[in-house]
Amino acid sequence: MYQRDRGYRLIVGDYKTEQGVLIENLHVTFEVSKSSDNKRGGNSASIEIYNLSDTTLAKFETEFLACEFHVGYKDVGINRLVVGEVVQVSTRKSGNDRVTQLLLGEGYIALNHQTLKATIPPGKRVFDVVEEIRKRMPGIDRGVFAGMNGEQLCTYGYPLSGTPKKALEELCEAYRLEYSIDRNTLSITDEGGLRDKLRTTAFVLNKDTGLIEIPYYAQERVKAKGDKTKRTGVQFKALLNTEIVPGSIVKLESKTVSGYYKVTTARYYGGYRDNDWYVECFCSMPLDEELE
Repeated sequence: MYQRDRGYRLIVGDYKTEQGVLIENLHVTFEVSKSSDNKRGGNSASIEIYNLSDTTLAKFETEFLACEFHVGYKDVGINRLVVGEVVQVSTRKSGNDRVTQLLLGEGYIALNHQTLKATIPPGKRVFDVVEEIRKRMPGIDRGVFAGMNGEQLCTYGYPLSGTPKKALEELCEAYRLEYSIDRNTLSITDEGGLRDKLRTTAFVLNKDTGLIEIPYYAQERVKAKGDKTKRTGVQFKALLNTEIVPGSIVKLESKTVSGYYKVTTARYYGGYRDNDWYVECFCSMPLDEELE
């Protein structure tokens, strides 16, 4: 099914109280990058809006404005793709157009603008420590906490200090976990683990559901600092679908590559008036034996 009637909704600040703006009809281009393991890179977005008014530009002068970007197709729905805070605003001339770029970080304030100072008592699970960190991150909901590593006990307790980002990265590194904040929800699994093992929840991708060209085997591009491991998996391109996110399972159906795969990284991009909208994903190796 090739959806062509594209639509979007960009909300910057609180437009209902006139402290922000709702944009739906101007030309925009966007690129959103997400990972199932934010130790290896946080989720971020670049959104460019064409020919904003001076009045609207003035509303962008506030630091760390909340921002939501919804995309989709009018026949099947327009859904949230990214939620975060604006960390940088810039405007430039491009021919006869004035182009304003917003750079977003998902969970940016919650991760970087809080200070932790507490000690988790002995005997708590690693998941309990993660939950205590999450509770100190305003606006971040609890998602899936799954895996055996998170069930380990912190026999001598666990000290929390610094920012939530620092605490999550250190904890996940120590216990071989991966975490992600996607649309204000924190999820955590074992490294390379699954949030959901049900085949029935996998999104099926073939030429009739948006798969473009042929999936191919590739090596992962995004690595953690100091990680020299070359991970091999499958790369594919499809029409943009907000249900396909890192951590989710897809079922690929093509002549060369077929089976169930975990999406580990995804890049969503396109333009409202001049380009189709796509998602390109890197996936782990086949999961057929691990699924129910």
